[in-house]
Amino acid sequence: MSGGEGITEECGADGCVKRWDVAQLQCGCFDARGRMTTRGKYLSGLKKRVCESWVEEGSVSEKWEVLKSALCDEAEAVIDHEDRKQPNWFLESGTVLRPLLKERIGCMLCG
Repeated sequence: MSGGEGITEECGADGCVKRWDVAQLQCGCFDARGRMTTRGKYLSGLKKRVCESWVEEGSVSEKWEVLKSALCDEAEAVIDHEDRKQPNWFLESGTVLRPLLKERIGCMLCG
């Protein structure tokens, strides 16, 4: 991913979409001065969370839940958010655009 791209976390009613700024994870774990970067902090915290919660004899589902929770919780703790505002015209035109988009998707599926 290039800068400015992220993973969508949630969508609010105000049209504001919160995204984790995953571009912060692109560099190495330490910078030129030997300081831990955001990526280093994320990986270190992730390892700690997984090790603390891992169920050795657990099922695949239990292990997936541990991993999923650790990934999301550590992202929330370490990675900054970037807020993207939906264009006002898009939000205001929702009643007109939604039926048109549904029709277009239906045509692509049938067609």
